[in-house]
Amino acid sequence: MIIAIPTGVKIFSWLDYSFSKNYLKLVDKCIDLIDESKSSIYGDISVYNLYPRSNRYYLQPNNQEKALVIYGDNLESNVGKKKYTSIVKHLVGIPNRHLGILVGLLLSDGYINKTSGSKVLRREPIGKCRFGFKQSIIHHEYFFFTFMQLSHYCIAYPKLVKSRINNKTYYGLQFMTRTLPCFSVIRLWFYKDNVKIMPHNLYDIITYESLAHIIMSDGARKNRGLNLHLQNFSCKELIFFMDILKIKFDLDCTLHKSRNLYTVYIRSESTKKLYPHIKDLITPSMRYKLLDHFVNLS
Repeated sequence: MIIAIPTGVKIFSWLDYSFSKNYLKLVDKCIDLIDESKSSIYGDISVYNLYPRSNRYYLQPNNQEKALVIYGDNLESNVGKKKYTSIVKHLVGIPNRHLGILVGLLLSDGYINKTSGSKVLRREPIGKCRFGFKQSIIHHEYFFFTFMQLSHYCIAYPKLVKSRINNKTYYGLQFMTRTLPCFSVIRLWFYKDNVKIMPHNLYDIITYESLAHIIMSDGARKNRGLNLHLQNFSCKELIFFMDILKIKFDLDCTLHKSRNLYTVYIRSESTKKLYPHIKDLITPSMRYKLLDHFVNLS
């Protein structure tokens, strides 16, 4: 079994730090320490002391494999594998590529919620969180494409769900990940008082792969450009988002208002400029969202 566990100075966890009563401040400090080496400012309490009854030998040592691989490139599906111990859960991290995917999904149709019935434990005051994603069944190709990218964090296969709106039944597909502390940290970025927000560190974590998923989930072609239907966010947040698109990706955007809600429109020339960076990240079933003029450029 391969599990995304960062090594070296890339430490995506609060494993070796004590859990104080003011946990949110602790998490903020841990986020700031993601790219730093281990620190002893929180004492000698380790994850072993936090979970003394957890099985320390869940992951068997492997002294045979000595190949060096890029972190995150060899992650296999963990669907159907046994549940993680508390120690292993705190070891799981999210490589940059998967983080970019999650950012794009969370800005569109993805969500992170606290598992139902979970108590806010003293050791986990921000709750047990997991990522979820749902799509209409007509978008099954894109849905399974996304599931395969994130199946490393899942324990079960997707399921068929149905909803009833205006006396009509609609079918969709949904998958949920395991409950992992790394999703609890990301939830702190994307939610405030249980409402989804534009994260303050978006400039640092958004990538071209994020943009590809935003387009596939909530994008629509308009004239010779792209319309991003991000109506869940406020006008102020969307302006912040547009500034990032301009500064980081050199994309010119405008804000459009429709039915008292706002959408982000990527201009034609900027769409043309964006396409070479995302063309290999768009599934065939979603290429209709890009004008044939741009698709034929490849």
